[in-house]
Amino acid sequence: VYASVFTPRKAAVRATTLTIRLGVTVVFRNNMITTTPGLVVAAASRATPIPSKDSLPPPTTGTAAVLAGNTLSLDLRPRDAYGNPANGSTVSLTSTVQTAGFPDQLFNATMAEGGDVTKWVVAFTLARAGTYRMTAAADGVLFYGASTAGNLQVLPSQPHLPSSTLTLRATYVALVSSDASLLLSDRYGNTVTTRVTADSIRVSSVDLYGKQLNDVLLDQTNDVTFSAATSVYVLSFLPYTVGRITLAYTLKGSMLEVE
Repeated sequence: VYASVFTPRKAAVRATTLTIRLGVTVVFRNNMITTTPGLVVAAASRATPIPSKDSLPPPTTGTAAVLAGNTLSLDLRPRDAYGNPANGSTVSLTSTVQTAGFPDQLFNATMAEGGDVTKWVVAFTLARAGTYRMTAAADGVLFYGASTAGNLQVLPSQPHLPSSTLTLRATYVALVSSDASLLLSDRYGNTVTTRVTADSIRVSSVDLYGKQLNDVLLDQTNDVTFSAATSVYVLSFLPYTVGRITLAYTLKGSMLEVE
């Protein structure tokens, strides 16, 4: 009895051929042997953010950035020690916001279009701005994000005036310089942390008899200051009369007004 031990390295269905020769004579051949992928090995696997119209340039290598509410996709390639794709594995992505008090969010990956069994894609959308940790695992083996605490930056989206806050002081004194405050937010409630130039900022004064006495456009260079630390705008103006003040902030055709 002869015994032979061999290790197939390429996974295949009915494509591995076993041939036994005695001298030059083939005494046995079986080309119907099925070999399956081995266990997923982290060092042989990878995950790569897929650039799209919704994604932003990555802050550093191996990281990703996206605006809140936009979709980010990951190209997942789980492999065994010989580079065989982990076909049929359950691949999931866990996103964890670094602020305490928020639970992990799990997203299941799907096979890429066209039935390519070597490629998996996971797509997800996060509304809350902040620093996240993305991880990818196949069959319980973590192969992406193990050593990076903050590899995803979700940034605030565009300003959304209905979600923003424009605040007047409780009282104003006529002909005494004063101000109002503005905090811009996106539609998901994230504070917009970069300075934005409005279409116009208008202050109107109406006296006690309902007569409009003044209508002024603020100079955004001299009358508006922005704090990078708090993301709050201070709108400085001069009330002209005893009566009612109306402040109107207009951005991209949308208006936020208080009086």
